[in-house]
Amino acid sequence: MEEKGTVPSILDSSLMKWAAFIFTAIGAIWIFYDNFIKKDSPNFEYEILSETSIFNNQENISLLRIFIDSLDVQKSHANISFFTIKIANNGNKHISSESYDSGYFGLNINNGVVIEPPVLISASTEYLQRKINRGLLKLRDSVFIEIPKTSLDIEDYYIIKFGLIHHNDSIPSFDSEGKIVGQKNIYIKNIAKASPNLVHQAFYGKWSVQIIRIFCYGISFLILLFCLLWVFYVAIPNYIAKKKRKSSLKNILGPHQIDFTVREDYIVHGAKRIIQICEALKDSDETITRKYNQSLNYITSNAPLTLNNNQRKWHEQRVAEIQDLINTKYIIQQPENNTLSVNKQRKASVNFLYNLLLKNGLLQTNN
Repeated sequence: MEEKGTVPSILDSSLMKWAAFIFTAIGAIWIFYDNFIKKDSPNFEYEILSETSIFNNQENISLLRIFIDSLDVQKSHANISFFTIKIANNGNKHISSESYDSGYFGLNINNGVVIEPPVLISASTEYLQRKINRGLLKLRDSVFIEIPKTSLDIEDYYIIKFGLIHHNDSIPSFDSEGKIVGQKNIYIKNIAKASPNLVHQAFYGKWSVQIIRIFCYGISFLILLFCLLWVFYVAIPNYIAKKKRKSSLKNILGPHQIDFTVREDYIVHGAKRIIQICEALKDSDETITRKYNQSLNYITSNAPLTLNNNQRKWHEQRVAEIQDLINTKYIIQQPENNTLSVNKQRKASVNFLYNLLLKNGLLQTNN
């Protein structure tokens, strides 16, 4: 009974089938790659989380003196900085104690000397917390921090903190020493200074993260596309059509008044709705009651397996149309005897509007 705007073919079922095919294909390719092509490997990494200067010898403060092992920090133009470093396995393969090279393993310090030995701040598991707290963090000398060769499961990590003294004009840096079996290089990321660019933020993460992003971004794009198409091809045209019908109705009615529901039905749904209502209300009360009960009995009394699908749909449509007229008070239902009767006042208003639209050439179903 209701005239609705149509969305172009881009939103029909074929688009949904193509979208489902594309996402399924991407998922299948990823599963094949993940299971048969991709090689699992560890990824031992250092991430510099913070660099805090507690004494920056930029100002000459005559009343302040800091000595470290008889070294006057101010006179020597030195600076004291604390570093917080995260040590993690960001790969997709566990690291065992046998994965480490037999030689020294840790961080070489350039342009600085350790004055505060490394201490554990936190760890991803209680096992790492207990094991590293047993004194596994060591200094080979003042320019090398020895990292314990402990096992790290996937996504395991621990965070250490230590202090350095360095010249005011030099910036400390670190080099990794040692080897992990199955990993070509051990990288040191300075997260504290280098903020990731937009591309890095958008595509950072493992393959599983990227696949989830593809699905989420793809679904979001389709929803946004559907919303935009609905706005431009349904909402806006319907709004313009309603404004046009409201203006036309005001012009052709003149001093005449019609039922409010009939008026709104035409403005919201157009001439097609008025034609359908007039057609439905042509029958007598007895005929409408008989049709309604006949279709209702057909739907409720027959076993689902014995129903003809086409007949069932036809009867369901007829019941829905009459029920819609009952809900909008074009037809009055008498609960005591289950009979239907046409609202004569509203019928007269519909017929009046129908003839008025016909007279003014506005009875086309797209009006």
